[in-house]
Amino acid sequence: MKVYAPDGSGNLIDDPHAQQTIADLDALITQEHEFQRKANQNAEATFQNAAKACDEQAAALEASKKSKPPQTPQPPQNPGQ
Repeated sequence: MKVYAPDGSGNLIDDPHAQQTIADLDALITQEHEFQRKANQNAEATFQNAAKACDEQAAALEASKKSKPPQTPQPPQNPGQ
């Protein structure tokens, strides 16, 4: 990797720290990818748990509706008659 010379001449010289800088950046990118992978796994697990809980609640609600007899509406009562 080339950089401009620090003497202000405008000449390009080999950067002695380029390889280390690139290696450091590669390591940081690898860490970030691992962090993102774990975050995605955690989000997926959380979503699956929430979806399961919703499904269980919906099933319980449907079961409770089926176990109750349907209520027939009572005719209105006229107190004056």
